[in-house]
Amino acid sequence: MRIDRQSTTQNVFDLISKKSSFQKKKINYFHNKLTRMELKKIENYLQLYKKFLSKNNIALNNAVTSYLEMCTDMFNCHIKFLRTGKYPVKSLTEAKKKVYFNSKKMKSYMVGLAISQFFWETHFKMFKHLQSMILSKANAKSYLEIGPGHGLFSYYSLNILKKLLNYTAVDISKTSLKLTKDFLFYNSKFNFKKELSFINMDFLELKNFNKKFELIVCGEVLEHVSNPIKLLKNIKKSLDKNGKIFISTCINCPAIDHVNQFLNVDHIENLFNKAKFKVISRKVLPVEKVSYKIAIKKKITINYSAILKHI
Repeated sequence: MRIDRQSTTQNVFDLISKKSSFQKKKINYFHNKLTRMELKKIENYLQLYKKFLSKNNIALNNAVTSYLEMCTDMFNCHIKFLRTGKYPVKSLTEAKKKVYFNSKKMKSYMVGLAISQFFWETHFKMFKHLQSMILSKANAKSYLEIGPGHGLFSYYSLNILKKLLNYTAVDISKTSLKLTKDFLFYNSKFNFKKELSFINMDFLELKNFNKKFELIVCGEVLEHVSNPIKLLKNIKKSLDKNGKIFISTCINCPAIDHVNQFLNVDHIENLFNKAKFKVISRKVLPVEKVSYKIAIKKKITINYSAILKHI
């Protein structure tokens, strides 16, 4: 890796490498393609996140353990998927019990997912895709995030959106919402005089939610719901007429909390069309070094993100 051997990035990489030669090889391949500026941005975030973890009594070694546990869970789920052709989780009720309402598991899951943002090439590229949308509407005054998870997307957006007056985060998991809230307040460089709302509910069950937002972020949520078209239509109701949405999801991606399987890009984008959204740009990112067609044929996971607007 072309980074400072004393850096937090190197430290995390070393901790991962000691326990997984596969992860070592994969991360090395990815990081060796990054520019110095990109590596510096990763380092700045990880230093920040390390301090946040420490404040919450989570040692870096334990965070790496969470990351590797998440990787193992995904690997085992995919093996079962290839054998049965079905996702291992059958319903949202099951996902709630095993993950969302299990504070220990959810916390570990979100910590691991936060690390993956900078050690998985596909997650890193989707994050950059999100950044392009936020930068394109830097004067936005309203922002909604559905499923903020570890809080990274919200943290980035709040730092860019200097004129923001209304920030709202909605998450089904109390643990996830607390992590996001704590991370934002711990790293507060922004003006908290703006209206901030943290809503612990299923977005599909929100009633009398009549606010309009110029920016909406919905990262890694569609695969978690049994009725994605209903979710998209509800999101549409909340989007300002000139607003933009960032959505990320995945194809052939079984996990401990994924209940909705997408078969290909058309499967996803047909839902967008039904909800009356237009795709402005997209990222289609197989997690292995293969073409999209081969990934579909072999049921290799594909990460997908899109920026949308009203038709």
